[in-house]
Amino acid sequence: MAQNHVKTFAAGTRRSLVGACAAALLWAHPAQAEERVGTPIMPEHIEELPRNAEPSASLFSYLKDRTRLAYGFEENYRDNLLAQDNNRQEEFMSTLEGEIFFSDPRGTLLYGTDYEFNARRYHHKNVEALDQDAHAFLDVDPGGRYKYGFRYDFYLNNSFTFGRESDVDVIQRFAQLRTDVRHSVSGSYRYALNDTNALVPSVSYKVYEVIRPSSANATDRNTLTAKLDMDHDLSPALVFFGGYEFEDAVIPSDSRKDSQAHGIHVGLRHELSQISSLKSELSFVRREFNIGKTFSTPDFLLEWKYLLNPRTTLKFKYTDSNLPSYDSNLLEFRSSSFDGEAAYDLTPLIRTSFGGSYDRTKSTADSLLPGAPSTLTTASDRYGLRAAVEWDIIEKLHVSIYYRYSRATTADYTENNVTIQIEKEL
Repeated sequence: MAQNHVKTFAAGTRRSLVGACAAALLWAHPAQAEERVGTPIMPEHIEELPRNAEPSASLFSYLKDRTRLAYGFEENYRDNLLAQDNNRQEEFMSTLEGEIFFSDPRGTLLYGTDYEFNARRYHHKNVEALDQDAHAFLDVDPGGRYKYGFRYDFYLNNSFTFGRESDVDVIQRFAQLRTDVRHSVSGSYRYALNDTNALVPSVSYKVYEVIRPSSANATDRNTLTAKLDMDHDLSPALVFFGGYEFEDAVIPSDSRKDSQAHGIHVGLRHELSQISSLKSELSFVRREFNIGKTFSTPDFLLEWKYLLNPRTTLKFKYTDSNLPSYDSNLLEFRSSSFDGEAAYDLTPLIRTSFGGSYDRTKSTADSLLPGAPSTLTTASDRYGLRAAVEWDIIEKLHVSIYYRYSRATTADYTENNVTIQIEKEL
């Protein structure tokens, strides 16, 4: 189950509009990023904000100091929108983007909210879609032995296909836009037992719903996850961690796939030097389905980052894990993925990156639901290449160009995806 909380964003995907400015607001608060529950945004720089400031005669100034606004425009071309070998459909999409971020640090307290929308038009299909996501967070760091935080997340996403990532075992294609909605509430507490040991309990509840089309509602699910971790600092540069995780998944439309999972995991985070860092994690998970079948499997994660020189950064990630299937007649499947990236700063204002990925999903006859065809147990291989150029034209004005090539062997399709994005922070 460790794979549920270690995902990273790959280069070539659209970045958050507010970006570093929102991160700067957050990092006026003293809590550490890896311990933060309130927000996953990582900082690029630190900006000092007034502490404990109260609304005065100038309410405008008060809000201005704590709010970041951004808007953008995006043009996207895809030559195989539905990921098919035959009947390839190309599509041009235009997207208007906007984001507002508010954060208010008050001594030991930090709270805030973030909202982003993407209004998209599919020109060939002549339809519009509105993607949205919103977040609210609260962090408390008294500066003593403990700190805690809460977070709420909301996502609404529209797409003509579903299942193109390595953690989904099948590709679904729809004649109309598929609309997915996700709600998530989470909380975490960190208590320092002493200078080198800390307990980190956490709990989250997620609701996932497919609004349309109705034929896809088998993916609706509610998931409750509880964890108890312990961190041990072997040295300032080496942290050993381990813990227990419980997950209860309920599938309203197919109770046969209801499951409970128990897992233990151990791992380490190691700053090998000032230019290299490593993270590895090994988990053992036992998942029991309502249908009566039980699977016990090991999961593995490895992440490595290396600063080759002041301008060049290399990243590598490998995961191998069993995942429950919500979109086919399988109970679960095995997913293995490799991802590598090289980022190079041409100038202080122009950044480039190049990357590649390989994903393999595979299942066995034991994971089939009764009466399901055995052809579902075949393996699927997917390859990807990507490149990106990001240019800070002037302060708070950014232009980005992304390219991605995808190929799947089982479905036997290829796709080229090109995106041009302009962003302005206010």
